Amino acid sequence: VASGWGIADSGQTWTVVGTAAEYSTNSTYAITSHPSTGISHLALTAAPAADVDLYVDVAASALATGASLFTGPVVRAADNNNLYQARVDLNTSNQIVLTLRKRVAGVETQLGSTFTSTLTHVAGTFYRVRLQAIGTALKAKIWITTSPEPGPWHIETTDSSLTAAANLGVRCFRNTGNTNAAAELRFDNVDLITPQTYTVTRSANRVVKAQSAGAAVALRNFAPIAL
Repeated sequence: VASGWGIADSGQTWTVVGTAAEYSTNSTYAITSHPSTGISHLALTAAPAADVDLYVDVAASALATGASLFTGPVVRAADNNNLYQARVDLNTSNQIVLTLRKRVAGVETQLGSTFTSTLTHVAGTFYRVRLQAIGTALKAKIWITTSPEPGPWHIETTDSSLTAAANLGVRCFRNTGNTNAAAELRFDNVDLITPQTYTVTRSANRVVKAQSAGAAVALRNFAPIAL
């Protein structure tokens, strides 16, 4: 597809933000080209719910020079000014740095800690990012696609600024000062895992206790049949 990303395998239409000619797909992955710095590129599709668990593979065609290349998945995205993002910073030291961020009314804020991966950025190599938003709980992790998914989340935090389902997708740009004029940021395997939600009554010795929304749940005594 030229001048856009067309329609996903599962039938959703991609909406691109900005110059359509800077978006395309080939037989393997989706592409955004970035002739200018400081301009965000977003590809979005409607989310089925506010609570989502999203996987996206990201790659850059070149190693960053001058300044970083930024990429990663977004959720609860009304537009470029209102969204949550697991932002992958591909910096000029070939490091891969992950942060969780929110943009509310155009003001960007980092949420939680910074995670610097032990992986070295290799041009053209895909890295898998998982971004989960359940209630106010936000979690993210990153790993190379040729390895199994790591167990622990790399970043966990909470925020209540954005609650509507809106859209999900990806956001990327060349940071101001970057000199990769012909760099492509690439995406593959955008995979939404729809979380199953259910009501839990937490109790011990028949005493009911409070259970926070989004908190992990484990059964002391396993159910004889699946939930």
